[in-house]
Amino acid sequence: MMWLFIFLTTALLGSTHLSAGDFGPYNEAHPPFTRTASYYDVPSVTLIDQHNQHIQFDTVLADANPVLVEFFFTTCTTFCDLRSVRLAAIQHELAEANIPITFFSISVDPEFDRPERLQAYATRVKPIPTNWWLLTGTMSNIERVETSFKARNPSADKMLHQPITFIRGRPGQKWIRLEGMLSSHELTKQIKIAVVSTSP
Repeated sequence: MMWLFIFLTTALLGSTHLSAGDFGPYNEAHPPFTRTASYYDVPSVTLIDQHNQHIQFDTVLADANPVLVEFFFTTCTTFCDLRSVRLAAIQHELAEANIPITFFSISVDPEFDRPERLQAYATRVKPIPTNWWLLTGTMSNIERVETSFKARNPSADKMLHQPITFIRGRPGQKWIRLEGMLSSHELTKQIKIAVVSTSP
């Protein structure tokens, strides 16, 4: 089924806007994923968001709210768009469950994905998720973040990067690492599990 994800996402890249509804029932079709839990030592690096604001990455992750971290790039022709619109799709259910989560999408192509590119990318996702930070920076800082999450792509080909999602319920707790494509329903479920399992 992965070829179908790739075909549908590629076909939609030329659209002005993308929304969860653009993917229809395929939003819920996905191959198996793996789930592990680990501690990660996030580096103290400065990154730049889609509004050209500099942020200290380890500081923003220290917020008490649950956080989700993914790696992407704006010219991705496989699963990046699908994962981005999925964030908007899950917000309502999380809000009903009183889970104020913050999303971080970090570009693995920082030399091309400057803030203006990130802003243009964000406007394609409708509705734009609240509390969504799209981040870029120097190549060395991005690589340090990738390495800290053990998400560094050993290949020089950015098209071969893998869909990995990281969820942390509270500061100081283990990160849930999800490898593979998850439906919006399954991602919501995993976020709720992470939050409940780390509740004080």
